[in-house]
Amino acid sequence: MKFVWVTREVPLTPVHGAHSYSNGLLRGLLDTGAQGELVSYALPDGGGVEIAGLTQRLSPAPSPPRALSLLTSLPSDAYRLKSERLARDLETALQGAPDAVLIDFYAMGWVAPLLRRHREAAGGRGPRAVYVSHQYEQALRPEVARDFVGSPAMRLALSLDADKAARLERRLVADCDLITAITERDRRKFQQDAPDTPVLTLSPGYEGAPAPDWRIGPDTPRQVILAGAFNWIAKKRNFRRFLEAAEVPFREAGIKILLVGQAEPDFIADIMGRSQICAFTGFVPEIAPYLQQGRIGLMPDEVGGGFKLKYLDYVFASLPIATIASQLSDLPIDPSADVISAPTAAELVTAIVEAIDDFPRLNAMKSRALAACSGAFRWADRGRKLADAIATLKS
Repeated sequence: MKFVWVTREVPLTPVHGAHSYSNGLLRGLLDTGAQGELVSYALPDGGGVEIAGLTQRLSPAPSPPRALSLLTSLPSDAYRLKSERLARDLETALQGAPDAVLIDFYAMGWVAPLLRRHREAAGGRGPRAVYVSHQYEQALRPEVARDFVGSPAMRLALSLDADKAARLERRLVADCDLITAITERDRRKFQQDAPDTPVLTLSPGYEGAPAPDWRIGPDTPRQVILAGAFNWIAKKRNFRRFLEAAEVPFREAGIKILLVGQAEPDFIADIMGRSQICAFTGFVPEIAPYLQQGRIGLMPDEVGGGFKLKYLDYVFASLPIATIASQLSDLPIDPSADVISAPTAAELVTAIVEAIDDFPRLNAMKSRALAACSGAFRWADRGRKLADAIATLKS
């Protein structure tokens, strides 16, 4: 099989969860023996890595001001990712007669009309279009806009942008022959939108070996670990909400929060200016060494969608999870016994304080979660399922 993969930034050197998902799924597809062409924007360092079976067309990333998207029909993500250079690269790639074009991330949906015109010019023949979704944007973006706390003008801009994002995703869904969803919950929503289009659930995989078993005990730092990138408005809002609930109880209980991953300087300064319990590592090339520096891995989001990739980091590091219950999707575990979960940030704070010194419970919890997930999150399995689904379209 020959395919073209169109995405926002080269995902071959992952720096955050979205890159990790794209990278793993792309490599999983290549592992089936498929031949691919990546059409994308280069990272600031121009970076990319050579991968067997993959050619790359990397153009300079455009940088138009997001605010100008208000004057267009595109949401801000798509507006800043649209460029004539990438469109030409895609048209060139199409000359190679691929079997499928995978549009990775909703904001790359602006390329769908180009594919439609290509197929029409070929008399209805041409590559199948596949939408690789990261979450159900039509629900997520409006939720983020409603949750925003700040200036009314910014709230209005977010609401307008969310409406445009929903329209773009709906058009993309209508134009595609196959949709991939990151959770079963998202699959059901996409299937309602497009009942005649196959929708395939491809939850993330995990690359790397599980950590050797280790025991949480009195010598383990009395802190929780929050891993990930802290650049998106919703993630910042989610953490600030959690911190409002956690600052006093955690301080009184002697519990710290270590945030491991990339964060904007203004966000770090804001948090450090209001909190006595937080510390930041900044960007780290590997998070694994930090995941045994605490007793619990934290997922504090009350607003959001998709699959939380940090769950897999925690599980395979043998670190127990504390999470908002509504965000616990597609892990093959018992949510009542294998994780600490609660419906709200305030209740999750209370549950963490109660559990932080319960070493038998924490060690049993992480062992059960690791046993349940071992073998269930292989990228090769995801790549094979995707290849098979594309082959079915062509048959």
